Amino acid sequence: MKRYVLNDLKKDTKKHFGCDVPVEKRLTNMLFAGGCLVCIVCVIGAAIVGMPIEAILICLSLAVYIGLMFYISNKVENPELFNQLALIIINFVFFPAIFLTTGGVYGGIVSYFIFGIIFSFLLFKGFICFLVVVAELVFYSALIYASYEWPQIVLDINSRSYTYFLSSTTVVIVALATGLLVRLLTTQYRREKRKIDKAVKELEELSTKDPLTGVYNRRYMLDFLQTNINRAYNYGAQLSVVMFDIDKFKSLNDDFGHLVGDEILLNLCDLVGTQIRTSDMLSRYGGEEFVAVFPNTSAEVAYRRAEEIRKIVEETSLSDSVNRPITISGGVAEYVKGMSVEEIIGAADKNLYVAKNTGRNKICIGNDETWE
Repeated sequence: MKRYVLNDLKKDTKKHFGCDVPVEKRLTNMLFAGGCLVCIVCVIGAAIVGMPIEAILICLSLAVYIGLMFYISNKVENPELFNQLALIIINFVFFPAIFLTTGGVYGGIVSYFIFGIIFSFLLFKGFICFLVVVAELVFYSALIYASYEWPQIVLDINSRSYTYFLSSTTVVIVALATGLLVRLLTTQYRREKRKIDKAVKELEELSTKDPLTGVYNRRYMLDFLQTNINRAYNYGAQLSVVMFDIDKFKSLNDDFGHLVGDEILLNLCDLVGTQIRTSDMLSRYGGEEFVAVFPNTSAEVAYRRAEEIRKIVEETSLSDSVNRPITISGGVAEYVKGMSVEEIIGAADKNLYVAKNTGRNKICIGNDETWE
């Protein structure tokens, strides 16, 4: 039984005060719940030290009012307007009443006015916020001035225990309210930062990844290849490119449908991704063509890797719907100093063309004179 009660309490707490709750709603929930708790503590403390019955009754009324407002605000259809109205009543009715029944400025309740203004500034927006805050400033200033000019309107408190109680209560409330604001702002900042980071990551993936296969797209590959060409040019590093193509892919689409063709493309990329290094890069060049960039790799090594990939693809079923072997062909090209991006891709494409026209299911490496 105790376990279920704790679980329900955790769910309710997360529902009203969790990070997924909009910041305005979470702020008012914290304000109501915290204010109700503080008022209950004040009532108990005031009764213990023998505070005037007027002050005790006002604090008790405020506790009941705030608790009721917290309950209703989570039931109404337009909680924002309701919370704003509730805050106005608290700031213009209850806080002044507590101020007048606890010794005025000598009771330390002036700090309530400050936090009332701060919460008004957070809950209201635009010109309405300006009007409410100015009205509160004028009203509180007039109330403090009146307590000096006509001290008879203030319920005098001369007991030292009263003063100690009010001072300590004020310090605790200030600390709690400050902690509440800091906690709220920091959690909101972290939440917004996570949302921004997630959005940035999604935008980066959309701009650099192929939506179907999840590998890098052509534009990103060209930038990646250019970066490695610059590195190879400046430092003499090796660089190789392999262009792959699925053999007779058009007939696969015609015979089994485009959904099966998409499945083949996706499974092929997943398979090839397990066979290359983290420093290598696989991209979809267009249609059923893919380009793999191998930094710090000679043409011979790139050829061996491409041949291993070709064999694995030949031995693997890329779709249960296809009842015939699925193979790939590839062309390898190595960077020669002075080559551009277009030239090295063109060399790999030329070798791929030879592989496709000399039987398919093979990897070709060579130049104009010799072919392997």
